[in-house]
Amino acid sequence: MKHSCSSRCLTVVAALAFAAVTAPALAVAQPTVTVVMKGLDNPRGLAFAPNGALFVAEAGRGGAPCPGTTGLNCYGLTGAVSRLWHGHQDRVATGLPSISFPQGAQARGPHDISMNGLGNARVTIGLEADPASRETLGRPGLGWLVDVP
Repeated sequence: MKHSCSSRCLTVVAALAFAAVTAPALAVAQPTVTVVMKGLDNPRGLAFAPNGALFVAEAGRGGAPCPGTTGLNCYGLTGAVSRLWHGHQDRVATGLPSISFPQGAQARGPHDISMNGLGNARVTIGLEADPASRETLGRPGLGWLVDVP
């Protein structure tokens, strides 16, 4: 009797293995990608306001002058914050500090954004250098945390 149980178990295992091998492969669904915002200038962090609006910090692309404080850094007021609300995209803050290599490569500027419970935004503006080098730029704002209305 013990022998028949073993052969019965072996038959069940063989049938399951055959079914697994011959079953049609499950189709892998391709991901659907939908663009919701365009034309962002070196986008970094994002946050949702309490009302559901999406805010994106944009590091910008630097500008002029290029004093060479750490490499060939170019300073400009090209940083921004954009909002997506009810399918409409607009820039709600512009003229924020930005520093980058020429042509906007490796931009540092508005880096991350956080919303408080009232919907007001706070934005960190990056520097990625010794804070003393800010003075050589002659412009404020890099390495700061700022409120954006």
